[in-house]
Formats: sequence, structure tokens, C-alpha cells
Amino acid sequence: MGGVVAVLIDAIFGFPLHLSATLVLFWLFIGLIVSLNHSENHPEQEVKTVRVKGTQSKAKAGDDKSVRTEDNIYKFKPFLYLVIILLSLFLCVMVTRPFVSQVYEFYGVEYAKKADYNTAIKNFHEALKWNPYFGMVYYNLGQIIYRKGIYTPAIESFEKAEKYMDHPDLPGRLAYLYFKKGQLDKGVVKLKQAISYQKTEKSMVPLYTDLGNNYMRVGRYRPAEIAFKNALKINPKYVNAHYGLAGAYLLQNKLDEAQEELQKVIELAPDSQMAKNARNIIQKIAQKKLNAQLEEKRNGENK
Repeated sequence: MGGVVAVLIDAIFGFPLHLSATLVLFWLFIGLIVSLNHSENHPEQEVKTVRVKGTQSKAKAGDDKSVRTEDNIYKFKPFLYLVIILLSLFLCVMVTRPFVSQVYEFYGVEYAKKADYNTAIKNFHEALKWNPYFGMVYYNLGQIIYRKGIYTPAIESFEKAEKYMDHPDLPGRLAYLYFKKGQLDKGVVKLKQAISYQKTEKSMVPLYTDLGNNYMRVGRYRPAEIAFKNALKINPKYVNAHYGLAGAYLLQNKLDEAQEELQKVIELAPDSQMAKNARNIIQKIAQKKLNAQLEEKRNGENK
């Protein structure tokens, strides 16, 4: 009955009682089996007793043998009881530790929703004392630490979470933290993983663009160009990707391609700051081309 009540509470309020409920229901199930088995065997025992009384003289030798067998079984009963008790204690400890940890995690999440982050952190630490393999606690702890702007401990929490669970948001969280710490190679690996975790192609577009921007930061223009093009294959009207691709072309001295991308930025978002920058850059490109033509003409005349 206690197990049933616990399951109902868990279902209605979302409170983590399913472990204790399962434990109670398990022992209730074992008790019912033993009780039913005993009740089924009881009539047979009575019939056997009547038969034995009627044939005592004929079954005397067999009874003596049965008594000796029962005596041997009784010798092992204390040992069996000890094994059962130890096994029960072991199961209780194994079930209790994750259950208590989940209770602390539950309250930690509730405090985090109320923006009481310090109390939430205390509850998460208590949860990890009971179950140091609880990946979701590490993830929640990393989220709070990240909001506080403390990046190194946040990375450590997310990395530990990654060891014990596979959360769809984890690679992205780690990628941007690695970028903030200047660890580009690690960030790129995680951002690519985050892209592969996306459920729809539409959600991949800003991630591809971010990947391109981070390649640009360290002067890897060709990989940046590929990342921006991947974004535009999915959404040809994504302005940020056109603007980033224009920058990659410019830094590779591909002026015509850059001018074409900048023109698309102006067409797609004419009133944006990017469009304003694009117009200025187009003027500079035109001036650069003109200067190159004049220089070429002068060189031809000198020859």
C-alpha cells in the first residue's frame, strides 16, 4: 500500500519517490508470493499427515530419512538468514543513495528556478555526496556557475556531466566556454558535435555561422568559408552567414565574391548595421579595384 501511495505522489507532484515505491512494491510482491505458496501447500501437508498416521508402520524407514534431511537443512538456516539480511542491507544502501541524491537534486532545481542559486548549489553538492555519478547534477551545477561568469569551474562541471550522461545541450555549452577560454580546437570539436545533435536543419544554421566566426578569429579563413557556405545551403537568406562569408572572401583577396555577398546583405537587411558596413566595404573594394587598374595602366605606359 505504501508503494502504491508513493507511486501516486510521484506521478501527481513529480516528487522523486519512484525508487522507494519500487522497493516497497518489490518486498510486497515477495511477501505475497510466500504467503500464497504457504496457503497452497498447507492442505497438502494436512493430507500427508493423515496418510502418515494410517501407514506409520510402513513408512517408518522413509520418515527417518526425511528427518535426517531436514536436520541437515536446519544446519544451514542461520547461514541463509545471514545471507538474506546482508543482501537486503546491500540492496537498501544501493537504492537509498541514488534516491537521497535525487531528492537533493530536486530541491536544487526548485531553488534555481527561484533564482536562489547559492542554496541550489548547496543542494547539488549534497546530491553529489550521495551519488557522485549523477550527471544531471553536474550539468545543473555548471549552468549556475556559468551564469555567475566563472568559466573554468563551469567547464569542469560540464566535462564531468559528459562522462555520466549524453545531454543534447552539453556540446554547445562546452564549445562556447572553450571559445571564451581561447581553446579553439576543443571548441570546434564540440560545436561540430552540437551541430550533429540538432533535431532540425534550421537550428544548425546559427551554429555553422558561429563556427565560421570562430575560425575567422584565428585566421583560418578557408574553413570559415566552408562553415558559412554550409549555413547558406540550409538557409540562403541568413544575413549573418552572408556577412561572415564576405569577410572570409575579403581576407582571401577574393574581391568579386566578397562584393557579391555584401550586395546580398544589403538586399536582405537594407536597414541593418551590417548593410551599412557592407556599403562602406563595397566602396572601398571599388576604390581598391580602381587603384589597381590605374597602377596597371601606369606600369604598362612605363614599359
